[in-house]
Amino acid sequence: MNEFTNTSTDNSKFLFAIFDSVANEYNPPVAFPSVAVAVRFFGDLCKKDPVISAHPADFRLDWIGSFNCSSGFIVSLDKPGIVAKASDFFPTE
Repeated sequence: MNEFTNTSTDNSKFLFAIFDSVANEYNPPVAFPSVAVAVRFFGDLCKKDPVISAHPADFRLDWIGSFNCSSGFIVSLDKPGIVAKASDFFPTE
């Protein structure tokens, strides 16, 4: 994971996207106020989504940048940082 604080500041939010390793592409980004909220959302989604829950090894949540809610500016990272893997939310067999 890249170095970043767990909570956004100065009226900005973190941008995250789910990466599908089989499709080799990201889903559209989503903004969250903190890493904890993003991880909670992703964990809930993993358990509810039939494709992710059937193939958890294929999906992960990456931090891709930030969005300033006042200015509308988006700042992307040089390299996405892995925040969580879908397989983290399923017990190993």
